[in-house]
Amino acid sequence: MFIRTLVTSLAFCTCITHQNSIKVDVASWNPYLSELPLDQDHNVSNAVIIRTSILVNLPPPSPLSPIPQESRPPTSEQLTYPESQLESSESVHITALYRGEYNHWNIDLGHVDYTKEKTLCSNHLVKKQRPENISIGIFSTSREVVSIQVDTLDEEEFLLELDEEVEFEMDGISSKVFQFLPDVELHNYGGEADETYLVAVKSISEMNSNCLYVAVNPPGCPWYDSTALVRNSRLWARMLNIGYYPVRTAMFPNGFVISIIPVMNSSECTTLPSHHNQSQNNTLKIQVQKTLNSYSLPIGLSVGVIVATSSIFFAIVYCIWKTNMKNHPQPSPNHQEDDEALELPTIDGGGGSNGDVSPHNGETKFTKDMSPTNPENAYRHMLIKDIKDVYDSRCESKSDHCQHAIERLKKRRLYLSDLTRMSHNSWHRRQRSKAYLYLVPLLSIFYLIPSAQMVYTELTRSRVTGNLEQCYLNYGCSRPYGELTDFNHVISNIGYWIYGSVFVFLVFCKSKLLPEGHRTHEDHLDTSGPLQQHSIFYTVGICMILQGCFSAIFHLCPSNISLQFDTTMMYIMMILVFIKIFQLRHPDTAYNAYHTMYVFSVVLAFEALTLYVFNTALRIVLYVCFVVCYLFLMIHMAVDIYYYGAIKTSIRKLVPVFVKHAIRYKENVLYKRKFFLSGSFIFINLFLLIFIMYRTLQDPGKSLSTPLLIIGGTNVGLYLLYYFSLKLKEICTEKFSEDPTVPKRFMRLMSFIFFFLALVIGIIAGVFYAKKHQSRNSTPPESRNKNELCGYLDFFDNHDMWHFTSSTALFLAFIGLLIIDDDLLFISRDKIPVF
Repeated sequence: MFIRTLVTSLAFCTCITHQNSIKVDVASWNPYLSELPLDQDHNVSNAVIIRTSILVNLPPPSPLSPIPQESRPPTSEQLTYPESQLESSESVHITALYRGEYNHWNIDLGHVDYTKEKTLCSNHLVKKQRPENISIGIFSTSREVVSIQVDTLDEEEFLLELDEEVEFEMDGISSKVFQFLPDVELHNYGGEADETYLVAVKSISEMNSNCLYVAVNPPGCPWYDSTALVRNSRLWARMLNIGYYPVRTAMFPNGFVISIIPVMNSSECTTLPSHHNQSQNNTLKIQVQKTLNSYSLPIGLSVGVIVATSSIFFAIVYCIWKTNMKNHPQPSPNHQEDDEALELPTIDGGGGSNGDVSPHNGETKFTKDMSPTNPENAYRHMLIKDIKDVYDSRCESKSDHCQHAIERLKKRRLYLSDLTRMSHNSWHRRQRSKAYLYLVPLLSIFYLIPSAQMVYTELTRSRVTGNLEQCYLNYGCSRPYGELTDFNHVISNIGYWIYGSVFVFLVFCKSKLLPEGHRTHEDHLDTSGPLQQHSIFYTVGICMILQGCFSAIFHLCPSNISLQFDTTMMYIMMILVFIKIFQLRHPDTAYNAYHTMYVFSVVLAFEALTLYVFNTALRIVLYVCFVVCYLFLMIHMAVDIYYYGAIKTSIRKLVPVFVKHAIRYKENVLYKRKFFLSGSFIFINLFLLIFIMYRTLQDPGKSLSTPLLIIGGTNVGLYLLYYFSLKLKEICTEKFSEDPTVPKRFMRLMSFIFFFLALVIGIIAGVFYAKKHQSRNSTPPESRNKNELCGYLDFFDNHDMWHFTSSTALFLAFIGLLIIDDDLLFISRDKIPVF
């Protein structure tokens, strides 16, 4: 309605101009229209800026006595009024007609000496031979007279050249507009597939920059250069000190217009309250650069290095295995010498076995404990008696499990033969090994498909709306390919795919290189060496491949919501490594795959709920439930480790027994080493739990993703350290050194060399990860403030290097775990101690 009124009045309302500048007094009862001529030497390729300055606000005339033209109130030089006289909702509206395009903006009243600049929109794709005049209309909603000065300026820095850096001033109120119209013949603009230009906007002021909107649109009108319209732009996002905006020529075939709009209240762009909320003057630089378009060199080089690295380590491990197999004893046609049970020690015995499994018929032989009771074993006798009383009510189908639990508790020191009694039971064995190979890949596929759909939907929504704040990317190093806007962070996961595939093949080769009698399908019939249960190793390799897939999905559109897809395989790999380390010397008491996956599903549920529950009361309830479940799991695992799996046979009935003995006989310790391990496990996890709760209180909005990674990594790392320290002691004390089947000490230490290399590369990976170029826990402008250009081959950044180095570290660590007990392959199990 307002524009229609101005256009209607244009025929009979004019005002006097003087050298491209006018001064007018307007009010709601007195609009003005005028025509501003441009200088004859005005360059038609430059933009035109209209600067409107409110000089003074004057009182309205009496409604009963109109003021004649010659008796107008004094000018702005004669009068000033405090801004409190005006209503904050009142404003001055300006409309300018230039090159057939309407430009409209307004100025909120209530300020003295208020100046705002507006770059007039025009279609510079239409060539003009001469400058045109500007028709301008001014209207105020205030009844008070407002004195305004209008000036026209020539914007010479409107057109940007490729690689040219332009410095400009932002006054904290007015927007700035630039246009990039490339020379197609010179730059071959749009001539390449996935061609991308990078718009870089940086603050060079020492002070923190204002919060700014940066929008990119095709040439032509209207320009979305106000906060009310900017989100209608083809691309838009906010920034603080640094902003990178990748522009694909497929979206802008004729060039593009860049609008920079200040946000009046900068606090909306920061997580913490800003020390200055109001927009202030600032100096910035803008530059348009062409990014790397050919990806053959960086991708080819990275793939070549990964393939070469994996091949070298594969060859080293293969040579180790061939060397270790040279002196192995030749098995007889019946590699089990006899079916007789091993010698059964008394309850005070320190070696041998308490029973034996016949390798041909799978029957377990038990003997009665005939050892006398003495002060050293009195507590052990009482505990076993109480457990037997519980087992008397157990059903016959679990008698073997119960008997094995008692046999283990009879001994002060256990050997591997004591924990391989259930190896004849194929169902028991598969539940703790092969079931992982079935469950994890199958569940991952069901998990992979909806996660890919959800993240791709978010990517599509971001592309359709032009909202570059929806995905937390490093836009300074975001290389597109086809539908993918961040292809480099997707393809850098190739390390997980290659290393995972090589590791699976490595496990397969080991299973084929094992001598007769020790292969995976028959080693449980033998009495020497660790059980060759390779299913978890296969599962770990597949998880590594899946980690690359989930990480690629996450990097389609990174956010805290999609982070859970990236971390899921990390959790599973840590769980599998922990279980495999435990399984090496505890095959019978290793964790059931089905129970493990159910516990893991509860963990994922807690992680997901922390992303969506924001109500304070509900979050308290959620975290209380998490603490209770965490404490229960922690205590259960500690007791299970200490009592060698006895609690698994009957949790409900044995918990009272263990509690009674812990209170009544607290000075008696069955296994000092296990007591230390279990106590340390509880202490460390209590510390981690307190840390998580403290972190939650400090920042209630954060999810459990990072804390769960810390918990898993800490427990796996400490258990590895515990196992390695005992393994190193086993090697350095010359144990088994006289056995001709045992490799030389250097060969026995090869697993430690692999783990040391994994540790060094893992530390390097951690440094790369710590130097992030985005932050999902910050606001989008704060995250963009961390963006940087590609630092490696103009294609990769620190996070890509994290992908490469972390996958290499995992590969080496898994190899070290695969070969750690290969030196004991021909050692009798009744001589291999349980750690």
